[in-house]
Amino acid sequence: MKYLSLSIIVCLLAAMSACQKSGVTIDPAQQRAKVDSIVGANIKVVQDSINAACSQRVAQEVPAKADSIVKAQKAAASPVTTPTKK
Repeated sequence: MKYLSLSIIVCLLAAMSACQKSGVTIDPAQQRAKVDSIVGANIKVVQDSINAACSQRVAQEVPAKADSIVKAQKAAASPVTTPTKK
């Protein structure tokens, strides 16, 4: 327990001293370029994932819908008979 509390204190001191550095500046153009590269890479991954999921869903649902349409067309094409009274 003693080592745990000591390590927490050391981490807090290190974090606080890191925040005190005023000499670290980020050029807005560099920051924008870095963000754009990260976003571009992540967008590509997400688009590929969405396209794969869409293709899989289409492959599963299209045959069922096509069968349903064919069945409905066959039902519409068959003559409707009315029951006759005997």
